[in-house]
Amino acid sequence: IYIMREMYHTYKDLGTVVGTEFEGEEGDPFYDPPQDYMLGVARLQLEAISYLLDVDEATPIVDYKGQSFGSALISLFPTFSGPHEDLSLLLNSKLSLTITVKSLLGLPPTLTQRYSALWCRYTFLGVDYVGPRLEVGMNREVGWETVVDVEVNEELCEWVKDAD
Repeated sequence: IYIMREMYHTYKDLGTVVGTEFEGEEGDPFYDPPQDYMLGVARLQLEAISYLLDVDEATPIVDYKGQSFGSALISLFPTFSGPHEDLSLLLNSKLSLTITVKSLLGLPPTLTQRYSALWCRYTFLGVDYVGPRLEVGMNREVGWETVVDVEVNEELCEWVKDAD
């Protein structure tokens, strides 16, 4: 509060804060930087990966109240060597997963009034991935693709069967 008073007195004496320690966002005690807010969560079932099947589905986006307010179109394609039908047959080998967030559909119009941008973020095997910044809109094409290389082990096989 003392810094706010000092800024006020500087402004009152000089008629401006330009050229003083209070110029710019860093020196302004009233500046509150914008923060990121998590608008919702979309969960993707991974059991199909245990059978090395492609996943291409729309999953609801759910807010903190448990209300669905749109959907995310997500695809997940496993790439591996050899003709296998089960992830457990690939133990101790590499598996590449191409994860694509294709689009966000049915987002409420209130988002455009409250927020200037949005982006997608997901966690896979304990690693966070953050997509590019997007303009807010009701239906947004995202097209964000990530390739994740993993070592197939028993823990991974169990995790994809149980994870959502």
